Formats: sequence, C-alpha cells, structure tokens
Amino acid sequence: MYMCVCYAHMKDFLLTENDPKPATKQPSPGVPVWIPQYKAYGHVGLYSLVDRMVIARTNCLLDYYYGTKARIHPTKWLVPSFFFAWFVTLMMLMLNLLLKFSVTRSLLGLMRKFFIKPGHGPSEEQMQQAKAEFRVIATSKNTKKAVEVSFLVTGDAGYLHTSKFLVEHGLFMADQRKGALRTRKGGFFTPAGLAKDAVLKKFSEEKDFKLTIKDL
Repeated sequence: MYMCVCYAHMKDFLLTENDPKPATKQPSPGVPVWIPQYKAYGHVGLYSLVDRMVIARTNCLLDYYYGTKARIHPTKWLVPSFFFAWFVTLMMLMLNLLLKFSVTRSLLGLMRKFFIKPGHGPSEEQMQQAKAEFRVIATSKNTKKAVEVSFLVTGDAGYLHTSKFLVEHGLFMADQRKGALRTRKGGFFTPAGLAKDAVLKKFSEEKDFKLTIKDL
C-alpha cells in the first residue's frame, strides 16, 4: 500500500499567479529522506509538484484560507526500501531533463505504445482489494503545534471511487451556488478547494473511507 504525505509549514508568504504578495521560495523536492514516524523513506513522485501547485493556487483564490504564510512541501510517497526511493527519484530527475528538449520529448512520446491502453486497467477484484492512505502534516511556526490528518481509502481511489468524488463535490457546489464562490479573479477552483473538509467528513461516514485527525 502506497501512502502519500504532504507537509505544510506556516512560515513564508505564498506567491501564485495574479497574487500581489512578494515571492517566497518554496521548499525544493530534495532527495529521499527517512521519516521516523512512518518508518519509511519519502521520495517525490510524478505528481508531487503538481499537488503543491494546486494547493498554492487554490489558497490564493480563496483569499488565503490556509494562511498568508503557508510554506508547502512537495508530496512524498513512502516506501520501505532506500534503493527504490532513490531509483524513483533519479528516474524523475531524468524524466524532467528529457522533457526539456524537443528531440527527447518526441522519443518519450513514442513510448506511449508501451503504456496500458484505455479499457485495459485493473480488474474488478484488483480495484476492490486496493488501498490508499493520504496524510497531511501541518505545523504552526508560532505555537509549535502539529496536526496530522489521515484519509484512508479502501478500494482503488482512482478507478473505483472517482465517480463518487465527482458526484458528491457536484452536489456540494450546487448546494452552495448562491454563495460567493470567488474572492479573486483568474484561474479556477478545484472541487476540494471549495468543499474544504465538508465532503471528506461525509465520506468518512461510509465504510470505504476513514478520516482521522490527531495532534502530534
């Protein structure tokens, strides 16, 4: 079971597109690190930096719901193997380098034929047996308080539950359509950005989902 961890530290100003606040350098992806509380190595994955961009942009559009000094670390995937963590990290660095040049980008495009074709994903049994756990650790610089939020999904979070997420967020937004959904111009909201924890709390009432919040 893969577990995804995102660290958010309330330290510096956050800059996004159309944001008047000064730029602050966000934490770099870095090398694999040993995380004692999970007894695993954390490494960046394919969507690690994209996750941070989404959170940063949503925070700006919501007029800094997550704070004006949020400093967000890239999402890290946890694995028990030191060598596997470094292997994935080096592969990500190589992929990033190859994408910088048109010739190598074309070669990467030719590799699509080796990918799984549409309609040939996991079986129903595999989707039912899959599990995913997402954890967010938030630390306050002023109070030194730290909180961990865990969201455990039983069943494939992508193939099996995507339709549930879309429907529930759609119902939430329809119910809130009379409210002021935008405080800044530009960009677009993500469903999770609008719903915040409302939909997650609703899902936590079902057996396939478990939401846990605890102080560290």
